[in-house]
Amino acid sequence: MEKPKKAHSQRIPWWIYISIATILYFGLTYFPPALHTETPWISSLLLATPNLAPIGAIVFLLLGAKALYADPDKKGNSSDSKNNNG
Repeated sequence: MEKPKKAHSQRIPWWIYISIATILYFGLTYFPPALHTETPWISSLLLATPNLAPIGAIVFLLLGAKALYADPDKKGNSSDSKNNNG
């Protein structure tokens, strides 16, 4: 019995992950420290977010690399290349 294949249209393109990583990095680096609040623990948390920005961005960069190099159809081993060789 064959496993059902995932539809190609359901996969997220790699550039979406890279865009999310970029927005997340710059958003966590520059936006939260600009916010001012009266609560001490929230303000210390907001000041810590620039240090956490690379960690969040790396997660999405790795997902983007996985999506870029994932080859669900194995196009390099297709039958078309066998037909062209003779």
